Amino acid sequence: MLMIKVIAMIGDIGLLLDPDFNFIERVKPYLNNIMTASFFRKESLEQTRQALTREIMGFPKALRKFLENISSGRTHMEVEVPELHQMHRSLDHIGWKIFLGIVSMGLIIGLSIIITNSQVFSSNWVEIIFLLGLITLLITLIKGITSSSGLE
Repeated sequence: MLMIKVIAMIGDIGLLLDPDFNFIERVKPYLNNIMTASFFRKESLEQTRQALTREIMGFPKALRKFLENISSGRTHMEVEVPELHQMHRSLDHIGWKIFLGIVSMGLIIGLSIIITNSQVFSSNWVEIIFLLGLITLLITLIKGITSSSGLE
């Protein structure tokens, strides 16, 4: 901050003394010397060259190691797609609804056949089978209703 303050003061004083004074043009040769001396020293350039060489030469080794890990099965890659999970839940929900519909339809048809052929069974058996079928049908329908409202 002090350096910036000094530079600003020199610029202002230079303009007061000489209206054609251009601070940037006057300082540019000195700044070039300072920049060249500090950033482009031979040691600094050599260190940069060595670091770049290490990085460039190391890249094929890292790539080869990565490919070996993939081909040998040591590397595991997992892709997460949130929309896929949502679609899976929707398909699972639809499958469950279809299953409940088929079971309900089978129970209704089965109970209808048993009731129409009630002379084969005694009336006690027909009533027991009818009640068991009705209870199963109600449980199936209730399960279908609660699963459709998201209470699974």
